[in-house]
Amino acid sequence: MSKKILLLILLVFLGILFLGVISYAKTFITIGTSSMTATPYAVGNAMANILNNNFSDKNYHFSAIETGGSVRNVSLIKEGEIDIALIGADVADAAYYGTGKFEGKPNKKLCAVGGLYPKVFQPVAKKDINSIKDIIGKSVTVGKAGSGSDFISKTILSLYNITYKDIKPIYMSGSSAAEMLKDGHADVMFYTTGIPASPVTEIFSSRIGSDFHILKLESEKIGELTKKYKYWNPFDIPANTYKGQNELIKSVAVYQLLIYSDSIPENVAYEITKILYEHKDEIIASHKAMKFFGFDIVKVSSIPYHAGALDYFKEVGIDID
Repeated sequence: MSKKILLLILLVFLGILFLGVISYAKTFITIGTSSMTATPYAVGNAMANILNNNFSDKNYHFSAIETGGSVRNVSLIKEGEIDIALIGADVADAAYYGTGKFEGKPNKKLCAVGGLYPKVFQPVAKKDINSIKDIIGKSVTVGKAGSGSDFISKTILSLYNITYKDIKPIYMSGSSAAEMLKDGHADVMFYTTGIPASPVTEIFSSRIGSDFHILKLESEKIGELTKKYKYWNPFDIPANTYKGQNELIKSVAVYQLLIYSDSIPENVAYEITKILYEHKDEIIASHKAMKFFGFDIVKVSSIPYHAGALDYFKEVGIDID
């Protein structure tokens, strides 16, 4: 056999091998969520499963990972470590426009898709504390340092001209914070997530649950907050959301947003969005907080939307200015 024929056979073989490698190459799309005990982790994993089962190009693989939450997800998108994230509307606004914690460091890689569920501010306190203004000098769990909860805690306190210097902040969240409150090592737990929240349920379902209550926010403070920040909304926690809570509680909520990186191609973003909204019942089933998910809360972002998401919303008759 001549050298030319051998060379030709080798080239054909290498070509077939190369095409095989290309055809089986995976494109990984990573979804940044939160700690494992928080709502975004359950929701993100449900989304990943739905996308893996329904995305047309099977060379795409979707996975959800545990992260430090909204603030950390902003950094991970900027660093290219994740492609999709669940981020609070307040954090997304500050990060995109470079304000507050992100002063002078705007992150234009963030692109909105729509709202997922309202993150409701739920301040649980000992019954001898009757208002946020009464917590000066008290031990307060404010969320993990640098997290979205930490960000929100500072925002709420600012309404009362209170800073962390005026309280004893404990950088803890979730079930750990609930244990601190029940054990008497904290006086107040600030917790902002969908309702019902497992750590809050845990407190009121315990044998000492009647020793605590959820603080109401004064109407003027709610008005002040929602006027200053358009992504904050008044929210009433319905009576009987938690054991022993017999009346409606006035509070505020900021929506948890689904965010894409601007690096996701328009056609891919379109299909992801289409799949998620067409399988919304499965997403709603992933967590009780997701009962609000759907077209009604698409227009809750103050940052620009991804072109692929806009293509889908236009197709279903939703115009976003």
